[in-house]
Amino acid sequence: MNKNILRSIVIFLITGVVAYFIQSLVFIDLRFGLMEVYLFHAIASSVIYVSLEILSRTQKFQRQIGFLYLGTLFIKVAIFAGIFNGSIMSINDMTNKEALSLLFPLFIFLFLEVYFVAKILNKSG
Repeated sequence: MNKNILRSIVIFLITGVVAYFIQSLVFIDLRFGLMEVYLFHAIASSVIYVSLEILSRTQKFQRQIGFLYLGTLFIKVAIFAGIFNGSIMSINDMTNKEALSLLFPLFIFLFLEVYFVAKILNKSG
C-alpha cells in the first residue's frame, strides 16, 4: 500500500477517534449512536479517498477526479440515508444538539476529504 494512502487513512481514523471522544463528552443523551455516525464517515471518507487516489493513477480518469469526487458525495449521502433511515431519519423532533451532533462529523470528514482530494488534484494537474 502506498505511503500516502496509509498516512491519510491513519489521519482519518485518528481525527475521527479524537473528535468522537471530544464530542461524546460535550453532547450526551443523544437518541442515536454517535459512534456509528463517526464510523460511517471515517469508512466512507477513507474509501472515497483511496478510490480516487487509485483512479488518479490511470490516464483515463486522471482529469475527471474532481467530477468523480462530486459524484461520490451524492452516493455517500444516499448510503447514509439508507443506513440510518430507521435510527436517525425517523426522529421527527430532533433537537439542535442532535442536529449539531450529526453535522460535526459530516463537516470534519468533508474537510479532510476535500484536503486530500485537493492534494490529488494538485499532484495530477
